[in-house]
Amino acid sequence: MDGHQRWNGLAGCLAAAMILLLPAPHAYADSAAWALPYQREPIQIDGVLDEWPEDAMRRRFAETDLPADRANHVSIQASWTQDELLIAGTVTDQEWMQAPEAAQVDQFHHYDSLQIYLDPRGDSEKRMNGDDIDLLLLPDGRYGLLRGDELVAELAAAQVPQRESAPLAVRYASQRDGDTWRFELAVPFAGLGLVPSAPMTMKMDVAMNDWLAPQPLAPGAAISRAALLGQEAAPPNPAPTVGTELWPLTWTGQRDFGYPAYWQPLQLQGGPDWLERIARQLGIERLALAMAGLSLILVALVAIWMHWRNRRHLRALIARLGDLNPHDAQSTPPVQSAPDPEPTIAAASESTGIDEAPTGTITPKDATASEPDSASVSAHRDRIFAERAADYVRRHVSDELTPQSLADALHVSLRTLQRHLRDGLDTSPQELLLAIRLEAAAERLRDPARRIQEVAFDLGFQDLSHFSRRFRAAYGCTPSAYQQARVQSPRPN
Repeated sequence: MDGHQRWNGLAGCLAAAMILLLPAPHAYADSAAWALPYQREPIQIDGVLDEWPEDAMRRRFAETDLPADRANHVSIQASWTQDELLIAGTVTDQEWMQAPEAAQVDQFHHYDSLQIYLDPRGDSEKRMNGDDIDLLLLPDGRYGLLRGDELVAELAAAQVPQRESAPLAVRYASQRDGDTWRFELAVPFAGLGLVPSAPMTMKMDVAMNDWLAPQPLAPGAAISRAALLGQEAAPPNPAPTVGTELWPLTWTGQRDFGYPAYWQPLQLQGGPDWLERIARQLGIERLALAMAGLSLILVALVAIWMHWRNRRHLRALIARLGDLNPHDAQSTPPVQSAPDPEPTIAAASESTGIDEAPTGTITPKDATASEPDSASVSAHRDRIFAERAADYVRRHVSDELTPQSLADALHVSLRTLQRHLRDGLDTSPQELLLAIRLEAAAERLRDPARRIQEVAFDLGFQDLSHFSRRFRAAYGCTPSAYQQARVQSPRPN
């Protein structure tokens, strides 16, 4: 061999080496991890996909080298919880090749099926290792598990080193309707040796086996340890049928399965909220008891605050009523009541800003006087109306007054009465009636000869204990203590 031939031979070897070193098209999955969102609402594993949320991870893939009427279409959804990896999917297949009942787990891929490869730690590179699994799913509800094995890889030089594994406590449900197959799968993280948390990254591959012709029950592909030790013959490799009888495809576009370098990284996103974390720590029963206790405490605090607020508002209202008419507030007539005076033109002129001329004609006030703005006029009218309402209630304090009867007596609607009292006294008709009745009760209890029960019933309180609570809220002591204190310290003349 001359030098030129030797050089050509060396160049050919180098070219072959470079070809081997260069990655094949689509040899590696996209390095960008897909987001795997957290699933907050519970999902029932029953093969019905209606309850899956819109924010679940969703991917679709389909066979493009077959006619449309023979090509499979696959859609996948996935999410995670504190306990499980959740996967669901829909497969459309015009020609189902169903696995016989006698088929073993490592024979499932010889028939129409799905394979889900998981690398929970994301640490495998070229070959599957001991924590990688291959879940094989059949449309009829059967499933199985193969696990990676470094011993198989070392002794048998297997490109996809797998062995049958002890069952994993997955939850799997499948429903088939015509040419459509739907499934749901829940893989426990505990069985994968993981405690999930964001932003942990794992790797997953979803592959479909689409067979176009029925197959005899062939030996499985998994290698047993007995075969590794020479105690039994290893199963022969099945004849290559890809592109004629079998059309395999993964969601990343690969035709060959089981190589972790092709698997898609998934990054866990989100996580449980504080309530879900507490529920996990305490348990549902303890959390329910704790929430019930907190609710009772909150209700009690709100009740205490409302009682304090109402008592403070009632005392402030009684003080404002005393400022309206101090004389009447100190000496309200006990029972007798005089008829209401009819509205007069003078009273109307006081509120409308119009003077009555001596001849009976109405003339405007002095135009040179400064006119108040509309807000102050409205506030003044509300104040005058509130004084009239309080005066009427004081004179009829022993009558069975109600907010509606008070509105009727003042010739206004109930809504108008409520608005005037709100703007003029910061109160309501019901509160005004209560405050004036308590004011009258305090005045009558200054007389040591008056019985508390008689005073309460005369002022419309049918329940003595209710009267006592209301009086204490207004004056800070019980009616009997108030009466005794006033007898010992009479009011100066």
